[in-house]
Amino acid sequence: CSQQQPPTATQRETAKGENGRKSKLGRKGDPRMHAAVVARSEDPKLGLRDALERGGFVFFREPNGNVVDTDNIALSQRKNQLSRRLRMLKQNPCKESDECDVCEDISNTNFSSAQGQNGNGETLEKNVPETKNVFPILNSKKRKMPQSDPKLDVALSQFRG
Repeated sequence: CSQQQPPTATQRETAKGENGRKSKLGRKGDPRMHAAVVARSEDPKLGLRDALERGGFVFFREPNGNVVDTDNIALSQRKNQLSRRLRMLKQNPCKESDECDVCEDISNTNFSSAQGQNGNGETLEKNVPETKNVFPILNSKKRKMPQSDPKLDVALSQFRG
């Protein structure tokens, strides 16, 4: 029975660098939450639930009275998460050249896929960016969101039933 020796520092570095990629730790983030952050940043008077719904979350009331989304996550938890993301964004304002993790998560998301319905089953009109880099929108003085893509709305409506 032979014992294996632990790899040397050189062997570890070689193993890490073989694929040439640097792994990024941290959360990937939910594109719906990113869209909710953008929606609330665009209109600070917008309620948290409204921002979440604009982001694409769909909430309904369970028979026991709890309000949950399609992933069975409580509305209160989603509101807490959105508040935390907004607070992080406010506490750590970053410049375009020096993006923080929150802004990087947001800017790497394609928001055109964020669609949803309100509690009455009506399709919500989403005015979310269709760009990969929405970070400048958060800092702009004039904040105007592009209209949603009608072709995408039709395609997504087929999945809703």
